[in-house]
Amino acid sequence: MSVLLALGSAITFGIADFLGGIASRRTTAWTVVIGSQFAGGLMLVLLLPVLPDATVETSDLLWGAAAGMAGAVALTQFFRALALGTMSVVAPVSAVISGAVPVVAGVAFGERPSPLAWIGIALALPAIACIARERSEVVDKTRPDVLLSAVIGGFGFGVFFVFLDRTGDGAGIHPLISARATSVLILGAVGVLSARLRPVRGRLLGIIALSGVLDMTANTLFLYAVREGLLALGSVISAMYPASTLVLARTFLGERLQRIQIAGLALAAIAVALVALG
Repeated sequence: MSVLLALGSAITFGIADFLGGIASRRTTAWTVVIGSQFAGGLMLVLLLPVLPDATVETSDLLWGAAAGMAGAVALTQFFRALALGTMSVVAPVSAVISGAVPVVAGVAFGERPSPLAWIGIALALPAIACIARERSEVVDKTRPDVLLSAVIGGFGFGVFFVFLDRTGDGAGIHPLISARATSVLILGAVGVLSARLRPVRGRLLGIIALSGVLDMTANTLFLYAVREGLLALGSVISAMYPASTLVLARTFLGERLQRIQIAGLALAAIAVALVALG
């Protein structure tokens, strides 16, 4: 069940990113991020009355808030790296680190995946890098500060997953509400101060809201995946989210996949199968 939840998380993350990418072509990326974050958080608040009762400790809310801060830092650094560097370098670096950090943390916390699962993890990390790699027509000479931002972004995303894993099994979705409230406040303040927010309405507003709802759905699936199973396994599968984004881009936008990305998709499928069997 844990593998299925993590796989569902990866697929849903990818769809949310696809919609967010579509929206970002029509307004600023900051508007999309903050709008989608708000929509996802609002969805959780509206669902609370119909969800089962939860036993929430103060520590659960604090871990959630810490996750929100890590996610906010990760997003700001990731967008900085994308703005100043090339995606063919930034995306794979951030994606691999975001998957590797929870694996290291899980082992440090005492998790011991089976040998077969370890093989799956070993295949998953290069698969993520291949899937996330974009075509680059020029030789990229990435500035050290841009590469550092990509590393910090990936590390922050990984820490976000680790902090969510530290919350109690009985806390329900409350840690996610705490995380989202924190990230919206931080990112909203940065967006206002930097004058990067733009008003949106109509269909574009709907796309942004749907992206946020799906992103939060993916976070929820991940949270329950690591509650059911190991952080090391759930996080590395969830980090394969660029795969579904690529498939949607190929299907609806007619974008061609590179050979390295096709190889990454095949490698990811093998990795998931090994983790599931392990």
